Amino acid sequence: VNRVDARGCTALHHAADGDKIDIAEALIDAGANINARDDDGATPLHYACVVELPGMCALLLSKGAEVGIPDDDGETA
Repeated sequence: VNRVDARGCTALHHAADGDKIDIAEALIDAGANINARDDDGATPLHYACVVELPGMCALLLSKGAEVGIPDDDGETA
């Protein structure tokens, strides 16, 4: 569940970006790293915040996503 693509994104990054809440929850329950960082340092929570997905943000936060992790530009979720 923690394999990465060419940009360093995990399946959880893609689920977060696509607002696939059920898939994201299943991935987290299966052991996905909720704070995984892509090649730009962005976490799944960064993705959900950037595209303004409050339900996904709420899920990630409830499962332990950290808001204070900066991406490579110093931005936090």
